[in-house]
Amino acid sequence: MSPPLQNKNVLVTRAKGQAASLIDLLNHNGAEVYHAPLIRFEPVITPMNDQALTRLASQDDWLFFTSTNTVHFFHQYCKRLNIHVHNRIAAVGKKTATLLHQLGYQVDFKPSIYQGTVMVEEFVATYGNQHRVTLLSGEKARADIPNRLKQKQVDFQKIVIYRTMMNRASQDTLQHFIEHIGIDACFFTSPSTVQAFLKLLHTNTISRQKDHLLCVAIGSTTANELENRQFQNIIYPDQFTTEAMVDCLIEYYQREGDSP
Repeated sequence: MSPPLQNKNVLVTRAKGQAASLIDLLNHNGAEVYHAPLIRFEPVITPMNDQALTRLASQDDWLFFTSTNTVHFFHQYCKRLNIHVHNRIAAVGKKTATLLHQLGYQVDFKPSIYQGTVMVEEFVATYGNQHRVTLLSGEKARADIPNRLKQKQVDFQKIVIYRTMMNRASQDTLQHFIEHIGIDACFFTSPSTVQAFLKLLHTNTISRQKDHLLCVAIGSTTANELENRQFQNIIYPDQFTTEAMVDCLIEYYQREGDSP
C-alpha cells in the first residue's frame, strides 16, 4: 500500500530548528517536503527582564509556560544570569512539558486540554486564585491568558522574553517553491507565518495562492488569520499539534478521494 501523501508537494513554513519533527513525519507519510522558514525568534533582553527574572529565584510565583519557545528562551536567560529557580511550574501542553523535563525542570500542573484559557480555568479550580503567577510570553502572544487571569482575579506579571521576526532570508526560496514546484499544501503554524507568507511573496503571485492553495493551519487562531486574509481552502485539526495537522491533511485527501 502506498503512503497516504505520496506525490504531494508540501510546503512547511515553520521556523528553522522547530520544523524537523514535522518534516520527518510528512516524509514518513510519503510527502515531498519543501521547507521555507518564514519566521525566526530572538530573545528580548532588557534590564527590566533581567531584574524580574532574577527576583523569581527568591519569590514563590508560579511560572506559566505557554509554548516551547518560552521554555527555550527562559532557560537561556537562566544560564546567562546564572540563576536557579525552584518555582512551581505550569505547562500549557505536552510538548512544553516534555521540553521542561528534558531541561531539568519539574512540571507541577498541565491542563486537560492544551489551550491557554483552559489552563487558567483548571489552574484556578485546582489551586485557587491566591497564588501569584509569572506569565512567560512572546511579544505577539494572544491576550486570552492575561485576560482570563484578570477575570479570575489572579495576581500576575507578564514577562515578554522573545519576539517573532520575519525571515527575509527565505524570500527567494519561497518564491521559487511557489512558482516552480507546484505546492499542493502549505503548513502554517502561527498567524505570524501567514503574515510573513504574504509579505515575502511577490504581489502578482498572491491572488492565485489565496484562491487555490490548500492551507493546513495548526489551530483556529491561525485558521482565522488565513480566513481574514481571504484564503479560500483552509483545514485545521481539533488538537493543535503538528502531528494532528498531518493527520488532518491525510484525512482531507482521503475524503476527497485523492490519496494513493
